[in-house]
Amino acid sequence: MLRGLVERKLLVIGEGLARLRDVDPAAAAKISDIQHIIAQRNRIVHGYDAVDDLLVLDAVENHLPTLLTEVERLL
Repeated sequence: MLRGLVERKLLVIGEGLARLRDVDPAAAAKISDIQHIIAQRNRIVHGYDAVDDLLVLDAVENHLPTLLTEVERLL
């Protein structure tokens, strides 16, 4: 259940950033690794049977804190 929840949240984050990139490319450019985050979302959506749990854990532990800081700056 936890795995599904985390993947769902990453999917929402990736979708939001994809939309931001389309609507406001200048703001999206301030998010480091935006392409990587969107690609992770695409892997979860289209390759759910091949999602690497270690990559998901790495994203949560090592990349979400940076993303949070960058989004807070934009707000």
